[in-house]
Amino acid sequence: MEDVTLIKIKSEILNKVRTIYHKEFDEAYKKFKKNEKNKSEFYRKYLTPTSGLLYYLQWKILSQISIKQLFIKSGLDKHIKKNITKDYLIYSMIFCRNHVNSINVKNYSLKNILHYDSYGPNTTTFWMPLHKINKNSGGLIFLSKKKLSNKDTKNFILLKRYKNKNLYQVKCEKGEIISFNKSLFHGANLPKRGFKRMTLDLRIADKKEINLKKFNKNYYSTKGVFRPNKFLSLNKIDNELKKFALQNPRSLLQLNY
Repeated sequence: MEDVTLIKIKSEILNKVRTIYHKEFDEAYKKFKKNEKNKSEFYRKYLTPTSGLLYYLQWKILSQISIKQLFIKSGLDKHIKKNITKDYLIYSMIFCRNHVNSINVKNYSLKNILHYDSYGPNTTTFWMPLHKINKNSGGLIFLSKKKLSNKDTKNFILLKRYKNKNLYQVKCEKGEIISFNKSLFHGANLPKRGFKRMTLDLRIADKKEINLKKFNKNYYSTKGVFRPNKFLSLNKIDNELKKFALQNPRSLLQLNY
């Protein structure tokens, strides 16, 4: 489909990333649980797309992942240099997601979740699930005027018509990722109850299109959330991410930042 591109990568390194995800989320449950009976109940209560717990875990996970090795061993670096640009930088705002069917998600409607990326330069986003994505897991959703071809039905689910366009959800196997640019109107739906979804969101841009003076300093939002804001080379990104482990929201169990 023209709006998005499906890329096949070498998936072995995703196993290591998943192990780090599971370790950090299991430790968070043991450390912060209150009266919850099990991990599922705890996650459904405290994991929302903008919860303090998710931000806290995101920074801890990123400080342990080598993005350089992820790009190289997955073949993503090779793909970018062949198909997008030979001289790229990686945006340090990388999202580690672990979506569940949370009981505390508010205003999770299409009107509120569909958006355009607005990071400044013409970024390319790589939506990288760590496992198989289907209707139960939920996934990346987007609006398009395009109709599905017979070939497209393998990787996209038509959910409904919305604003005179088709709303699709991505469906893919482990080792298949999606790329798109900032002109895509997109979001993500929630998993069905009893299912979860682990993903990484990574963004790159052509070095010559970036004004590095505007992207040389991290900051905090008005709600106290740490916001990475640098474009860095493949050789410098890991050292930057290691600093993130010390970043904590004001309240780890606050549900919406």
